[in-house]
Amino acid sequence: MRGVIAKQPGGPEELAFVELDEPLLQKGEILIDVQATAVNRTDILNREGKSGYAKNPVIGVEVAGIVADSNGCKGFAKGDRVMGGIVNGGAYADKVAMPANRAMLIPESLTFEDAAAIPEVFLTAYQTLYWIGRLSKGETVLIHAGGSGVGTAAIQLAKTLSQAKVITTAGSHEKLQVCKRLGADLVINYKSEAFEEAVIKETRNTGVDLILDFVGGKLLGEKLS
Repeated sequence: MRGVIAKQPGGPEELAFVELDEPLLQKGEILIDVQATAVNRTDILNREGKSGYAKNPVIGVEVAGIVADSNGCKGFAKGDRVMGGIVNGGAYADKVAMPANRAMLIPESLTFEDAAAIPEVFLTAYQTLYWIGRLSKGETVLIHAGGSGVGTAAIQLAKTLSQAKVITTAGSHEKLQVCKRLGADLVINYKSEAFEEAVIKETRNTGVDLILDFVGGKLLGEKLS
């Protein structure tokens, strides 16, 4: 089968197809015929040699495809359409082994391309909004990096599941327009205006109920204020 690796750390020009053996399934894994994958930030970091996250030389942490071998795993059968996250990479290939407990059946309404874009970003956004942040209906949330994968997912989840008021930041007009189209109530270009002042004005000095920050760094103090 074919797989994609980085010949050496660097840009996209370092990516290359190589011939590989099919994955050997371990207990609790299913084999997937890959139909679509995604470009995740983790994939870029692995390609650039800046992350030891994926031990697998084949890049790719998100996948959508068809079950080729359910390997006795309950809840899945050969031919099922599934999507999921691959912690150790391997999704940029014709076939990939994935732990069954990370696989999800794809709704009929989604294409493979749509499904491949869901596992990492939407699950991360859901976890931070609800498992950790406990966002409630009608609350106000500030989402930094609103134009990122997790940011765009968080905007949609907050509006759809909680009817929340969404304030988001981004660093370009194009990204702000994307956030607006996805439902953000207020978009702020953090490069041209002080987001904390805009937030205080928009919320009438009450602040927000929840902040999603996947950037961190020097702005942390300003967010907490």
